[in-house]
Amino acid sequence: MSAKTGIWIDKKHAYIVTLENGDPRVEILESEADFRVRFEGEVPPVSRFGTQFLNKEKVKDAQLEKQLKDYYKAILQKITDTGELYIFGPAEAKNEFYKLLSEYNEGLSKVTEVDTADKLTENQVVAAVKKHFENSH
Repeated sequence: MSAKTGIWIDKKHAYIVTLENGDPRVEILESEADFRVRFEGEVPPVSRFGTQFLNKEKVKDAQLEKQLKDYYKAILQKITDTGELYIFGPAEAKNEFYKLLSEYNEGLSKVTEVDTADKLTENQVVAAVKKHFENSH
């Protein structure tokens, strides 16, 4: 019997729950993405470089996007041996992760469902993964 994996994911951390013979193994992966908001008066929003103005927000957005992509790739490395995959969580992180799966065409056929879920505790995540795979068979 191959492993079944459920991932509750948001942009700050992911719970990766792997079920082998019904026994859950939980791994928590923290994102290193920097979501710090610039406070008004902290520094100017643009800086001058010669005759050009540089928009620091674009640089910050690009940096955040790269950090999130690295985070999603780290999750992807953790689930290479899974047989079935259930992805759920709040907001858009689950869809971004699913998009990355389709970009690399890795494990896309293993995905049983992508679902919306609120913030959950570790025990609630394990219960949701167990319930999903019990109901899917």
